[in-house]
Amino acid sequence: MLALHDCAVAAERLTRELEHGGTKPLSQRVDSEGAFLQALRSFAPDVVLVASAVTNLTAKTALQLVQAHHPIAPVILVTATFDEQSAASLRAGAENVVIEDNLSRLGPATQNALSVRQSLRKVSRRQLQVLRWVTEGLTSKEIAAGLGLSVKTVESHRGAGMRRLGIDNVAGLVRYAVRVGLIPQGRSSGASINGAGIRRVAPSTHQAPLQFTGD
Repeated sequence: MLALHDCAVAAERLTRELEHGGTKPLSQRVDSEGAFLQALRSFAPDVVLVASAVTNLTAKTALQLVQAHHPIAPVILVTATFDEQSAASLRAGAENVVIEDNLSRLGPATQNALSVRQSLRKVSRRQLQVLRWVTEGLTSKEIAAGLGLSVKTVESHRGAGMRRLGIDNVAGLVRYAVRVGLIPQGRSSGASINGAGIRRVAPSTHQAPLQFTGD
């Protein structure tokens, strides 16, 4: 568990709540963007808890970093009240919002988030990258051009990834991607290729592209 929180005592309380819910997490707390990004890459958490009280990193930015660098981890926002930032975080792909006065919900919310992502952990990074671009509406040829792969290799990654998710059509893939926060709610499909690679339509409303590499 990775906690983005200004207060060590409050972050420890989150850990205890997860333990009370039957989870014994290996936890780490960070309170800056640089440390958060480093933890996503090296600590590779199963779940990310984001406190809305963090002053130097917004929940929106934290969510975008997770989606770009460690997208299999669910993001749960822990906040004093459910406000517009909370609602926006859910629309952008956060798994859940837990109110600080009702932290007993944190354990069940975390277990549910991990449960729906079990099959996602079977998908390789390259397969996940291809599948996310499939949900953007790109063809295998376009994806191949953007990644520097053959069309046959892209189709192999696409087929293997969908089999591991237990999904057999693109509509089901899009629904699952929205459910687990790989793409924001209400995003319309569509993308294009420029000379430097893949460029999404309306980038201001889209999450950051995947930054990882590998097969």
